[in-house]
Amino acid sequence: MFVFGLIVILISINFVISIISTIHLLSVPEYVSNSHLVIYEFEATKSELKEAEITTSSFIITGDESYLVPFTNSVNNIKAHLNRVTQSAEININIKPKVIELSSKIDDMIEDLNDGIDTRRDEDFTAAQEYISSDDYKLLSTDITNKITSLQDDERNLNETFESHIKEAKNRAIRTFIISAGSMAIMLIIFYFQFIEREQKKRTEKAKREIESRFQAIIEHSSDVIMLVDKDGRILYVGPSITNHLGYSVEESYGLEMFDLIHKNERYKATRLFKEMLENPGDLFPFLYRIIHKDGSYSWMEGIAANLINNLNLKAIVINLRDVSERIQFEEKIKQSTSEIEDLYNNSPCGYYSLNSEGLFLRVNDTFLKWTGYSREELVNKMKSIEIMSHDHLHLFYDNFASFMTRGFINNLEFDFIRKDGSKLSVLLNSTAIRNAKGEFVMTRSTVVDNTDRKKAEIALRENEERFRMITENMQDMVCQLLDDGTISYISPSVHDLLGYEPQELLNTNVYLLIHPDDLERIRNEVAKKLEKGVSETFLEYRICKKDGSYTWFETNIHPIRNNYREVINIQTSSRDITIKKNIELELKDSMNELKRFSYEVSANLSEPLSSLNDTANNLYLKCKDKGDEFSYKELSKIISTSKRMQDTITKLLEYSMIKGDEKNFKTISMHEFINSLTHIATANEMDTSFKIVTPSVLPSILADKDLIEKLLLNLLDNSIKNKSDQDLVITIEHKDLKDEWVFTFSDNGSGFEMKHADKIFQEFQRIDNDINNQGSGLGLAICKKIVEQHGGNIGVVAEPGKGATFYFSIKKPV
Repeated sequence: MFVFGLIVILISINFVISIISTIHLLSVPEYVSNSHLVIYEFEATKSELKEAEITTSSFIITGDESYLVPFTNSVNNIKAHLNRVTQSAEININIKPKVIELSSKIDDMIEDLNDGIDTRRDEDFTAAQEYISSDDYKLLSTDITNKITSLQDDERNLNETFESHIKEAKNRAIRTFIISAGSMAIMLIIFYFQFIEREQKKRTEKAKREIESRFQAIIEHSSDVIMLVDKDGRILYVGPSITNHLGYSVEESYGLEMFDLIHKNERYKATRLFKEMLENPGDLFPFLYRIIHKDGSYSWMEGIAANLINNLNLKAIVINLRDVSERIQFEEKIKQSTSEIEDLYNNSPCGYYSLNSEGLFLRVNDTFLKWTGYSREELVNKMKSIEIMSHDHLHLFYDNFASFMTRGFINNLEFDFIRKDGSKLSVLLNSTAIRNAKGEFVMTRSTVVDNTDRKKAEIALRENEERFRMITENMQDMVCQLLDDGTISYISPSVHDLLGYEPQELLNTNVYLLIHPDDLERIRNEVAKKLEKGVSETFLEYRICKKDGSYTWFETNIHPIRNNYREVINIQTSSRDITIKKNIELELKDSMNELKRFSYEVSANLSEPLSSLNDTANNLYLKCKDKGDEFSYKELSKIISTSKRMQDTITKLLEYSMIKGDEKNFKTISMHEFINSLTHIATANEMDTSFKIVTPSVLPSILADKDLIEKLLLNLLDNSIKNKSDQDLVITIEHKDLKDEWVFTFSDNGSGFEMKHADKIFQEFQRIDNDINNQGSGLGLAICKKIVEQHGGNIGVVAEPGKGATFYFSIKKPV
């Protein structure tokens, strides 16, 4: 009985121990599920912290407020993740103090980021950068990351402990059931295990329903794409957010292979990662791939995947996807911007460097290194600026450094650096003090310009000025330097020979007081007009008063001297006496007038007998025609034709001689109106008007001599009439608008000619006898050439026998 009682007691004790172990075993699934959820939430928190840091950096660098929208979203998501972790800590109270501590540190980090943003809004870029690049901030960020990783490791270790407890509890139950032998024990054990199984199933299903409900809520309300896939990569479940991100409905997504959604260039990498994931259940695998939309487009998506196929509640691989296309674009822009700024900094034509409060080099650009011959490793954090400064200029550094620290800047300080090879580098320094938000000195931002060339230029300028003074004082022309109002600031000694004044007599007097009153207004207006149009130089002729009161003719070359803003600060002039030239011109003009009078007299004297001869021949021609005297009729016809040709030649010769290049009466002419009246002008000149003129709807207005342009067009028209073919004559006039000139074409459908005669036809008394009816004087096209050249243009022709000719001529546009 005692043994039986002892056995019963032992069985009872083992039974009680078994019950306690089983109760503990029943709580394990809830801990395991909760642990996986905590690991996931911590990973998501790390991702959001990274996103918040990137968007804050983007805003500080660019100042673009649009970067703050994803920052705010990340902060809200971090708080949501931490709230869910805090709720889970009610199940596993061991991690609750650590979660509270972590939340506090994350709040500090977010507060630092907000301070950086507020500082950047206050336009303090350097101080804002310091908030997110300081050692304290980096330590805080690293500490947060390490604590999250530590908590994740604790949860994984806890999972392993739970699994060990399960095995141990099972072994203990088995040993208890073996010890409790006997039929009664067996029956009790059977009943017990049935009871345990039912209770465990109920609790497991309840925990599963709670987890599924919580997981379902997370998925359906998450902005991320969360999906479950099997071991072959087939989608078993996906959240509704897939529609917003990829365009697929939830129903369309079921059964799709995950690899079909990945860009073909990244599928191989994805399959290798998937294989590694299958081999390491429970581990987290981050990735970044391009994912295909339903419409065929792509988005960059960052993901976290975990193999939970062995998890009885999930039996799948969990994947969390987030669209980071904008972030990738931001990062690329930041990289590009940073690269461009760095390139601009290093390859600037100026030297840049920064010094700390002790004068030690903190940063230098490539330009400064190239100028000095030092490497970055030799200067940065190794040498002070005074160590490479010329000893002769050290006093400048000491004299100015105290005021620089007080005022915060220094401008246009000249001194010499000593290059590595011992040579001198003359520089011009501008520097600004950079301070943090507390007003403490951080570093200098210094700019130096290579002053060597300017120094050489100053020496060369002094030498050139001396050379120029020697030249001007020994030349015959009178050289002046005037202020913009005409006041003489310098005049060469040659003024004595030309005008009788000593140079000092005219200094600070106005040059316009010496100009003849009849020329004064013209000269003032012309000088003002040339300076306003930005003409580099111009020549003027005028009369100027000598010291004895007489006037002499001057030709002056005016050259304005301008500053960097194109403003006239001085006027350089060079003048010479052209009185002899003017007298020759007057004599030449008198000779030309005499020649003009003589030409008119010769024309009149030749035209009168030719007209009489023509009248007599016409009378005889009519009488012989009436009498039927065919021989006399033909001979008289030749005489009449010859006399008309001689009369036309005299007229053309007189017209040719009257075109002189020194007389210009240019006015604005509408070529459209002028050519439309060409038929009436031809009728008035007794020309054959059986022709048609074709012109475009618009022709330009030109600056030209109207009478000469009329002669030009009439001579071209006369040439086309004299060389017309059997078909009706059609004249086509067109134009082209070039940069400095108008080019007009005058085309006909006449008989044309071979191009070997093209140069010949513009010479005086040269004709192409294509037709016996062509009775030209040989001067019409020569007149055309002379008129076009007087207008600063050129004339030419393109022709083909039987297909007509196209004359082209250019007229300069007004400046």
